[in-house]
Amino acid sequence: MKALKTEGLTKIYRQGDETIYAVHDANFELDDGEMAAIKGASGSGKSTLLHLLAGLDRPSHGKIFLRNKDIASLDSKALAEIRRREIGFVYQQFNLVDIFTARENIILPSLLDEKKPDEKWFDELTEMLGIRDRLEHLPSELSGGQLQRVAIARALINRPAVLLADEPTGSLDRETAQEIISLFLRLHSIGTTIAIVTHDEKIAASADTVWVMDGGEIKRE
Repeated sequence: MKALKTEGLTKIYRQGDETIYAVHDANFELDDGEMAAIKGASGSGKSTLLHLLAGLDRPSHGKIFLRNKDIASLDSKALAEIRRREIGFVYQQFNLVDIFTARENIILPSLLDEKKPDEKWFDELTEMLGIRDRLEHLPSELSGGQLQRVAIARALINRPAVLLADEPTGSLDRETAQEIISLFLRLHSIGTTIAIVTHDEKIAASADTVWVMDGGEIKRE
């Protein structure tokens, strides 16, 4: 089954009389269990595409199918529910809540969904990500690598259908970035479906498929 598929996906911005195609007629697809890397120069539309796939932004035209459901046609309430339950998103800058501990940040999606966190899955995640001893620490007390591990755990706590990551190693030093790459590969090895925007050739080389964006258009490499 296709975990994600787009048809004619387009995002237009207007600046005065000028029409800018951030994403132009994009046809992208991601199978269940697949890891796809999305490459491209800065300004090519990669992050915009990922935000559209995550339901964080609305397309101007086109369709986005998440396991055969067109999420582009959903109202705001239904789309927010899909984001909480079916889509995990990892940001380059972590986007953790400063006044919450690592534990509280991780379980936040479950609490927003008015669900009790799955403690067994929580324990498995935090053990796999190597942050069991940092759970009561605030973000200000964590290293960059630890912050990203907490962000990954938060993205996965509700067992989403798809994990989307936007330059997850972009804010990290080389050694820490390599650790995070290894974590994504481990997640992929246990069946996690992943689409990752990256400039890192090591990630691209490890992906099942590589897509390249240029001027808002996307094609398989």
